[in-house]
Amino acid sequence: MSEKDIFDDSWKTIIQRFENTLINNNFPLQNGINKGLIITDATDGNKLNQLLRKMRRFNAIPNLRNVYANGYRNITLRAIVEDHNSRNSANSYIIQ
Repeated sequence: MSEKDIFDDSWKTIIQRFENTLINNNFPLQNGINKGLIITDATDGNKLNQLLRKMRRFNAIPNLRNVYANGYRNITLRAIVEDHNSRNSANSYIIQ
């Protein structure tokens, strides 16, 4: 049994939900062309950038078993435009 990486699992979920919100125009101002940027508190920046870059190439989303067969679909990131930017929350009101 392999130990799950909480950092990767948590960030994958957050990134995928942000991507879905952008792609589906779920923000109040809907202009049809939503793109996003992730700004974080000072964190493990290299690990997060590697995860984002991986998800741009390969992002396995499990199929709904009652609709599709078992397995997954590769739905890569399209709306997150850049690697994340990290800031120290002590120096940034937006992060606080």
